[in-house]
Amino acid sequence: MLKRMLFSLVFIGMLACSKTDETNTQSSAAIPAALPEKIDFFIEQDRYEEAFAALENEPANEQTLKLKEKTHLNYGIHTVYQSDPSSMRENANKALREFIQVLDINRDNEKAISEIDNIMTIYASLNRSPEEDILEDLKRLGFNY
Repeated sequence: MLKRMLFSLVFIGMLACSKTDETNTQSSAAIPAALPEKIDFFIEQDRYEEAFAALENEPANEQTLKLKEKTHLNYGIHTVYQSDPSSMRENANKALREFIQVLDINRDNEKAISEIDNIMTIYASLNRSPEEDILEDLKRLGFNY
């Protein structure tokens, strides 16, 4: 009986490891070759650092700027809404930095502006403010908080 139980545990462990390896291989193999699809793939999987790495050596043109804008925007949103609530201030500062990057690319991005306003409203309700460098960047962009 003990041998069967031990065998079952070992078998389940091996099965779990093989499924993890298979999933990782499928994820890597499924990465599209075309840049826009590759960035969408990384964003869908919350793999923002990989998206930024893919964009890093690309020539600056309209397409890559739009993809950088999209990646920064989604990373900021992810940081605010999907991160650990226990580090909310750190997450808010990180998200604000991402939204500032978006506005450095496209000052008319309404979603980034809206998210900044939401975060700053929360800060105001708590009688707090983001880090000083963020406030300076927001002032540079025309925000007065």
